Amino acid sequence: MIPADLTSCGAPSGIAKSPAAAAMFSAGTHHGAAGRPFPELTGREFEVLDQMAAGRSNSDIAECLFLSEKTVRNLVSMVFTKLHVPNRAQAIVRGARPASAAID
Repeated sequence: MIPADLTSCGAPSGIAKSPAAAAMFSAGTHHGAAGRPFPELTGREFEVLDQMAAGRSNSDIAECLFLSEKTVRNLVSMVFTKLHVPNRAQAIVRGARPASAAID
């Protein structure tokens, strides 16, 4: 059974995305072709990044996307690898900021 606050797969109650993250993740630009922000991420990996930005745990993401927790762990790991970040917080920050704004 899916908890009531997960039925829409939006942000869980009490958690809001920053305006920059909300614009980035809700714009749907990840479905585009060459102009999308992270062409290296698959559609499913981007969905997982979106759910991470909403503050969801791996188990919540698994329930929301109808995946096993192991699959979510693998997808999270691939997101970290492809975005060249070591953890969730940095993946979310990297996801909310265009690559051209990245500081190296």
